[in-house]
Amino acid sequence: MSNGPRGNLLEDLEQTLAVCSRPMEGMVATLEAVERLPAALGAVCLVDADGALVVRLSFGMEGASDKVLAPHLPGELAAARALRSGRLVHVPDYSSRTDCRRSDLEAHLGVMAAAYAPLAGGGGILLAVPPAGEGFDGPALTLLQGMAAHLGAALGRFGSRPAAEAPGVDEPPAGLAAALESIADTPGIDALCDRVLENSLYFTDSEFGFVGYLDPETGFLTAPTMTRDIFAQCGVEGKTLVFEKPGGLGGHVLASGVPLIANDPFSHPASVGTPPGHLPIRRFLGVPCRYGGRVVGMIALANKERDYTIADQEIVGMLGVVFATAVTRNFSQAALEASRNKYRALYDQAPCGYHTLLPDGRIQEANATLSGLLGRSHGAFVGGMNLNDLVVPEDRAVLEEQVRRVQAAGSAPPRQLRLLAADGTARTVMHSLRGHFDDRGYLLHIHGMALDVTNEARVEQELHKTRDYLEALFRHASAPILVWDAGRRLTRVNKGFRDLTGYTDDECLGQPLERFFPASLRAAQLERIRRAMAGEDLRGEGLTLVSRAGAEHSVLWNSANIGEPGGAERATIAQGLDITEHEQGARRLYTALEETIRLVAATVEKRDPYTAGHQQRVAQLAVAMARQMGLPEKQVDGIRLGGLVHDIGKVALPAELLSRPGRLTELEFELIREHSELGYEILRDADLPWPVARMVREHHERLDGSGYPLGLVGEAILPEARILAVADVVEAMSSDRPYRPGQGIDVALAHLEEMRGRWFDARAVDVCLALFRDRGFRFDTGDETGAGPDGKGARPDRPAGGLPLDLA
Repeated sequence: MSNGPRGNLLEDLEQTLAVCSRPMEGMVATLEAVERLPAALGAVCLVDADGALVVRLSFGMEGASDKVLAPHLPGELAAARALRSGRLVHVPDYSSRTDCRRSDLEAHLGVMAAAYAPLAGGGGILLAVPPAGEGFDGPALTLLQGMAAHLGAALGRFGSRPAAEAPGVDEPPAGLAAALESIADTPGIDALCDRVLENSLYFTDSEFGFVGYLDPETGFLTAPTMTRDIFAQCGVEGKTLVFEKPGGLGGHVLASGVPLIANDPFSHPASVGTPPGHLPIRRFLGVPCRYGGRVVGMIALANKERDYTIADQEIVGMLGVVFATAVTRNFSQAALEASRNKYRALYDQAPCGYHTLLPDGRIQEANATLSGLLGRSHGAFVGGMNLNDLVVPEDRAVLEEQVRRVQAAGSAPPRQLRLLAADGTARTVMHSLRGHFDDRGYLLHIHGMALDVTNEARVEQELHKTRDYLEALFRHASAPILVWDAGRRLTRVNKGFRDLTGYTDDECLGQPLERFFPASLRAAQLERIRRAMAGEDLRGEGLTLVSRAGAEHSVLWNSANIGEPGGAERATIAQGLDITEHEQGARRLYTALEETIRLVAATVEKRDPYTAGHQQRVAQLAVAMARQMGLPEKQVDGIRLGGLVHDIGKVALPAELLSRPGRLTELEFELIREHSELGYEILRDADLPWPVARMVREHHERLDGSGYPLGLVGEAILPEARILAVADVVEAMSSDRPYRPGQGIDVALAHLEEMRGRWFDARAVDVCLALFRDRGFRFDTGDETGAGPDGKGARPDRPAGGLPLDLA
């Protein structure tokens, strides 16, 4: 037998017993295996014709052979218990046990601990004593059980035992040894079950039966073999060959692990009867098939003409031992093959090209991934091809260096090299090596791994090109580009920025961004920068920069953040467009436009001296409200202009109607209301960047549709017009008019609160109230006070009534 590790003992013993020709050879081989557990003492003990347990062969027990271990098998002896129960008995320390005792022979030999494993088929035990001061662990006990099972099967196969069988057991029938050998050599589980059932029926004269095994994955009992066509004859509803939880006598045998003879089966406590349609059972014999201490299947027989006997049980038990060994071997081989296929599949389908080299570089093995990568068959690799021949010549020095690293340090870290495919193209791989050495340190072979990074290498090449291109653009672009870090300090600036500001790189880098902002705009521009760093795009945002010479430059910016939010490498990049000259021209145009509108507004007020300054004050309040509401400055500019001309339509009305005191007639009132539509007609064709014409037309509309001239409702009214409506009412009610004295700011604000959300936009009202009550807003005073022509307010004789309070 080999000197391999303890885990190979059973396999070695099974192979040895298979070629033994005599019982004594089998016992010698078994005790050699017991000694390697390791054990200090060991013995094969068999029951003689008088029923005594006799030592037939031993080691470490000088003079014990052929001596009686246990006369008459008294029940308190541990050896006798193992023999009678058919189960292993382990006594770790006799000095602490009161429920069992050792034999006189064991006491004479000084045995203080022992394990007793019954032989398969009964009739004897295998005794093992651990070394002094030690004990048997679980794996050792399992191995001992397996050895006893193999030895018992071998002794049965020899056709006779070296001593008499246990009482009541006849000599094995002729042909049993050949049957056992035939079963052991039967390949395939189904064929194995067929052969076991055939012999079980023959040697017991049974009518029918089945042989089943426990599926190692599910634990279900599977019975692929039944006598003749009894499955077809069986009329049980839902019949099956697979039993999840077998019941009745068969279930009892499996659960207890003990053979069962039931010559009156329905009187046995475990019997559940037979379901309708089942073939009648008159006598029953069930034998569990054990391997390594666990039940792996069973043999069930029925309807022998005479009663089943212990001899029948012994014969079927011997068949069961061989069946258990064979079926376990079948499953082990199947599991091994499945595992081999699984790992071969994993090896071949791995994303890396695995390969094994001999020390001289010849390829000993390669997986399918490497074959596919290089377009070469497996046979082209294995059998002489050298890996060096597959490496692009310029990269062979890399491979040579890796091999040297393996020889010196055992492994070589990944390096990039190119391998030649069958079509002549090069595939870029990350290649690593690890050596496998023998106990003396000699290199046996080298395991390699090649990860295809061809596409990644190509992408990296393109990225390098793109990076170089973008870097050149950054450096030489005429537009200013700058990068600042999370602390708003400049980390990079380009030529365009340096040309614009007049500063050098050294003067810019590391400086806070705000250093280049005008003091008057610093706070507002820093707020924009914070928004940009929070993720907003500066697209279209204007920032003013101050050059070394003190000149201010208006720049429009686009921005983007780089890196993870909150990360140490977080930065912001911005590209600008200098619009200083454009902005200056636009400012001149806007100033000219505003002056033109003021002249038009002045023309209106010349015709209506009692409302002089009204439009300017409405514009002033509307602008304050718009800014408080956070509207963009461009929109605020449009509201300013809308306020300055919101009553421009009055230029088309008779002057005496605008300034006449007294109550207006219905016709006159309707004529006054036309000023909104007239103003729209005057301005609608003007090419302005704001909807000024709509502001003029809709500033008398009301949310509930009660306004004029269109009767618009809610969101249909221009937002700028809703702001002007509030500002217009406050100014009109608080100022004197030809037909009534001013009612003051408090009355005007109270009117807004009353009509909030019904006539007037709620947000506009809230902002207006806050301006007057919380922020101290007041209309500008001076020439544009809204007083009458005498500067002392409205005429005292002006009658009340006329236009509604908010329609002036």
